[in-house]
Amino acid sequence: MSCKERGHGLDRLRLPPRKTLVAFALANYQKDEPGKAWLSQKSLCVVNGLSHSSIDQAVRDLTKCGNVTVTK
Repeated sequence: MSCKERGHGLDRLRLPPRKTLVAFALANYQKDEPGKAWLSQKSLCVVNGLSHSSIDQAVRDLTKCGNVTVTK
């Protein structure tokens, strides 16, 4: 599946740049089950070139908005 297909609908969310990067990375790293990405925050830091605190804030905000569910 292409990145465009995996990230389908992200443009409609109108997210700030950091949140968009994190959401797109999660969409891009979906595995066999649509809607599920097993990607650690450390991996998100590496993939996006963002600090841990930036990733943490973006994930918290995406979770609050209902765009992401975090499973530990």
